[in-house]
Amino acid sequence: MHPALTADEYIALRASVGWPTMTPDVAETALDQSLALVTARDDEGRLIGLARAVGDTFYAIVVDVMVAPDEQENGVAAELMESLLADTHIERAGHVALFSAPEAIELYESFGFTAEGGTYMQR
Repeated sequence: MHPALTADEYIALRASVGWPTMTPDVAETALDQSLALVTARDDEGRLIGLARAVGDTFYAIVVDVMVAPDEQENGVAAELMESLLADTHIERAGHVALFSAPEAIELYESFGFTAEGGTYMQR
């Protein structure tokens, strides 16, 4: 797992932004199997943001870019993305992609992501 990051913190941050949560063992596995993972903490050490990528070193999919509601609009997401994209696993990936909420498109475009054709699908 990422140093100093607990499964409970990850679950709580997901809940704070309205995303589905999971059991601690599933959270630990998800975090452990991340290709890259970065976090942001406030001056008191509270987890205020997280971004991670999953993949196989050729494909890297950016997931879980989230910032605590009281810290949004403070540039935390941009800092997280900058750090995540600088990770050597991501820099070496042949294909880096993500799914964006409409309100985050401008952020991701500032890092060179472009909207491509296709449809987001899930099961």
